[in-house]
Amino acid sequence: MGKEYTPQAIRERLIDNQRYVGYIPFHKPKYTPLLLLEIEYLKMKKMDGIQVLFELIIELCKLITGNNISPASPRPLSPEMRQKVIKLNKTLDEYNFLYEKQIDSPQELVSFIGETRKQISALEKERQAVYNRNRHRKSETLNTEARDITAKSSLCEKSYPPQKQFLKRYRELKSY
Repeated sequence: MGKEYTPQAIRERLIDNQRYVGYIPFHKPKYTPLLLLEIEYLKMKKMDGIQVLFELIIELCKLITGNNISPASPRPLSPEMRQKVIKLNKTLDEYNFLYEKQIDSPQELVSFIGETRKQISALEKERQAVYNRNRHRKSETLNTEARDITAKSSLCEKSYPPQKQFLKRYRELKSY
């Protein structure tokens, strides 16, 4: 096994471990809100008149200046809450989209979706035509033209998912 595993070496290592006292970090206890209130109450009980007066002045200054709001410690959200937040964000995006496009009725939404689909298909056909022209020549101007068409089509496609989601939600609400 080697020199390190002889009975004498093992015994020496055990004796060294007994002499060595490692560092144990201080563990700060967690206080519950009620316990924090009790601790604050006990501190207040021990104060004399001058200290109470200064505390009162400091609290009044905090109220006047608006610094009395202590930042809340951010707590991690539960999975259910995260899902609700994600759903709320999607809903806000959908309504912002409807507000920006000034869509007030489902018929306007359906016509807007149809127009968007037509724009996307026209842009895809135009891009394919540019790709076909550029197939054998490999021209840089045709490449930039194709990139511009792709950018336009991606803008149309980015606005398309909220349209579909809102239309789906409208159909669900209508079925009730």
